[in-house]
Amino acid sequence: MPLLLGVQLPKGSDNFSAFVFLIEQVEKTHLATFTIALGTIAILWVCKVFWPKFPAVLLVTLLGICLAAIVHTDQLGVNNVGPIPTGLPTFKVPVWDFSLLFSVTTAATSIAFIGFVEAISIGKGLARSAAEEPYPNREFFALGCANFAGSFSGCYPVSGSFSRSAVAARASAISARHNWFAATIVIMVLLWLTPWVRLLPVSVIAAVIFVSVLGLLEIGELRRLRRFDRKDLFLLGLAFVSTWSFGVQNGLLIGVGASLITFVFRTTRPHYALLGRLPGTEIYRNVLRYSEAQRCEGVLLLRIDAQFYFGNVSFLRETLRVLERDLKEKLHFVVLDASGINYLDSSAEAALRELVCDYKRRGICLKMASVKGPVRDVMERSGLAELIGEENLFFRVHEAAQSCHTTTEV
Repeated sequence: MPLLLGVQLPKGSDNFSAFVFLIEQVEKTHLATFTIALGTIAILWVCKVFWPKFPAVLLVTLLGICLAAIVHTDQLGVNNVGPIPTGLPTFKVPVWDFSLLFSVTTAATSIAFIGFVEAISIGKGLARSAAEEPYPNREFFALGCANFAGSFSGCYPVSGSFSRSAVAARASAISARHNWFAATIVIMVLLWLTPWVRLLPVSVIAAVIFVSVLGLLEIGELRRLRRFDRKDLFLLGLAFVSTWSFGVQNGLLIGVGASLITFVFRTTRPHYALLGRLPGTEIYRNVLRYSEAQRCEGVLLLRIDAQFYFGNVSFLRETLRVLERDLKEKLHFVVLDASGINYLDSSAEAALRELVCDYKRRGICLKMASVKGPVRDVMERSGLAELIGEENLFFRVHEAAQSCHTTTEV
């Protein structure tokens, strides 16, 4: 925005301060700079609407250089790219100083983290429209190789560029060959075309980035999240406000931290369902969702839809206690539908063992159904399966429920 308006932004400004500064400086907009930017935006939008495959970015770049050469825009106060060093970077071996290594580890880790998050976020955003899916491991490996190779020429740490990716997507670049082509053009510019490129008004570049980035904004995603997942909408808003207020690095850290906290909260308080049998079937469903589902008297049939680990052990205990307390009749059987449990750690195994022993002391029988292979392996190795009893482990919920009736009748 400062480049579009021809306004000089104070160094070190955060996003919010920069926004306030731009609002205050609108009246000082440089007319010639803003006119060139508006003209560039108009050409880009017209080409996008009527000739979407036309290389509009190349067109406005050439027009900007020609305009600067003919009109001498620098004399009108328009900022141009300016002198560019001619020639290619020289090859040199980096300095291997271990004392320096320790001093830059924190900053390097932050750069690597932010670079990866930006690259994979941009990749997912672009791949979504093409019905593809980027591979995070390959992205991370590619970033590492690029930075390792670049270190031998003293380059900046590199990552996926939001603005450059937007420009490439706008130009319908659909393969990695466009990077080779772009690299070839950059080499040609550095070797022979720098006297011409230095004439290009900076506002033209700003306009290209502005239009390209607008094309990647997904306002529809906000409406979609608002419709079905307001927790994710809150996380999106928190990450946006944090990045806007505290910068990219702190904003990403806050966003990722909030996501992890949300994930932990969800797994420590997982979804569960009190099951009942649908009349005339062998199907058992949540009694809160299916009013016709019939519960068995004296039987507590429960399904847990999450991995069972130390974080939600207390939640399961408390849930079973509350459900038993709310029963109007005496509890004889507890049937645990384990179809949603795909992991069992040592703390959860110990909790189940204590639960089984407590129920046995009180004359209550615990049965389990639909136990997955990996979970059953843990139960057998720890002796929990033997404690529960093979006769109380069933393949289907219906078989476990029927065994409760048979035992009661006997």
